[in-house]
Amino acid sequence: ALSEDCARLCAGLKLLVQDTVAAQASSATPAGTPAQEDDESFDESAEAAAAAAAASELLAERRAEVLDLLFSCLEGRSLPGGRSSSLGGSGLSDMTEGEAAQLRRVAAVGALHLCERAPEALPPGRWHALALVAQDSSDRVRLKFLSVLSDKARLLKLPLKLLSFLALPASCEPDPEAKRECAQALVSAVTRLRMEHMKRMAQLTDGLDDSVTQDMSRSVLDASCYAGLLDQGLEDAVASLNTS
Repeated sequence: ALSEDCARLCAGLKLLVQDTVAAQASSATPAGTPAQEDDESFDESAEAAAAAAAASELLAERRAEVLDLLFSCLEGRSLPGGRSSSLGGSGLSDMTEGEAAQLRRVAAVGALHLCERAPEALPPGRWHALALVAQDSSDRVRLKFLSVLSDKARLLKLPLKLLSFLALPASCEPDPEAKRECAQALVSAVTRLRMEHMKRMAQLTDGLDDSVTQDMSRSVLDASCYAGLLDQGLEDAVASLNTS
């Protein structure tokens, strides 16, 4: 059972994530069709663009603060900025194993939700920290993370940077059901992404000669440093599905 303090901390983290995700979704809503250009409408457009840029900057700062808090909890460090907590003062060392696992669970899923629309907010160090949740020693932490990850992959909500997290559990997850779910989600997502890529390339390259289309295709594939990891994970996932 969780202590009241741990339950309150976890609930607070969930609320922070929900509010920030809602703000990200709102900022991503496309604007309406612009009116006919004249001096007045141009000034209004410039003001709107400046306001949108300021709002985007504030949102990025807010997201960064929440991610700082989440990764501090995920990695078992003290809360950022010297913030106090009744769980061990400014640190998290006095938590029980079950409380620490619940905090990691909430923090990992929250970081996944936040970075879904903003993968650039996940530098290499944090990318590795979040990827390692797929090997967490706690079944409750690991399986919840993989479940959310698989669901998002099926809905094509994950950028390649996060989709690559499925490569390892699709072949090495000890829980048979979770392993199968990860493998199916990875195969489905990569197959659909490749189909979308082929459709877009066909639209872009209509009327161009073969040498140009090959260069374009190569540049798109080379742009992602996660493509190799995904391809290997896809092979392992297919092999896993064939043997299960």
